[in-house]
Amino acid sequence: MNIMSKNIPTIIITGPTASGKTKLSLELAKNNNGEIINADIMQMYEGFNILKAMPSTEEKFEIKHYLFGVIKKETKFTVADWIKLAKDKISEIHEKGKVPIVVGGSGMYLNAAINGLSEIPDIKKVYRHKAEHSFRIKGFDFILKKLIKIDKDFKIEKNDRQRLIRAYEVFLQTGRSIKWWQNNSVNEPIIKNCLKILISPPREELYSLIDKRVDLMVEKGLINEAKNEMLNIVSFDNPSMKAIGIKYLNQYLNKEIGLNDTLNLIKKDSRRYAKRQSTWFRNSFSYDIIYNKLYTGDSKFTNKAVKAFNLLYNKRVRYGR
Repeated sequence: MNIMSKNIPTIIITGPTASGKTKLSLELAKNNNGEIINADIMQMYEGFNILKAMPSTEEKFEIKHYLFGVIKKETKFTVADWIKLAKDKISEIHEKGKVPIVVGGSGMYLNAAINGLSEIPDIKKVYRHKAEHSFRIKGFDFILKKLIKIDKDFKIEKNDRQRLIRAYEVFLQTGRSIKWWQNNSVNEPIIKNCLKILISPPREELYSLIDKRVDLMVEKGLINEAKNEMLNIVSFDNPSMKAIGIKYLNQYLNKEIGLNDTLNLIKKDSRRYAKRQSTWFRNSFSYDIIYNKLYTGDSKFTNKAVKAFNLLYNKRVRYGR
């Protein structure tokens, strides 16, 4: 890698689902000689391309994309796994003298990339099995109460089985809360020089677009996609099966609910997810530039982002940092 390529900053584009991240990333990639790295956990798993709004074949042909659909459905995938892959891809893009553009709505991944990842010890199988057994036998609330006893501020979504078990297995092996490890042992961040762009549209506009996008998915062949994908599912307990909509599509195909109910439930869960994302970004993400509308194309904003990137790049070249 030459000296100049080491100085190329990374562009980070984030925001809630359906806010326009993909379109902005493509425009900036064209303007800045960039290539795109995925930072959305569900888009890393293979399958359900329509449901997960994966980049189209045309978009991937036009601009090089990385880490989309590269993980098998049954594989457990962690933030640490993504950090390793993303670090390699950033280096690969730098080797070409191009700009890495990290795009996604998984705040935990972006935080780890920018601020460093907590170095939690590898958990032994005996503790992983014990945590999973406790969950199966005693349930969500039992483990939650245990975790709150050691960390009164511990909070979690009701259906986030994977994160709950992860926190419990860390406690069983180390005797400390997962937050303690996150606060007291941090590896070096993989992204130290970056332009952080947040898309944060008004909630009602975002909700309206989410509803329209689900309807468009049906037009694109969502139901046929679901029929084909369901044939290859080993277990609905796999983390990849937590993508919004899979559960309801399965119920529809099993004739447990009607199509309208299926789509309404997908829309409802998508809106809830967007609300949680928006809240997290407002409270936990330090951005450099914000776009307070749905991004559907805006040359003035694109030019503003390009100018900010160039200033950052020139400063890094000038001062060597």
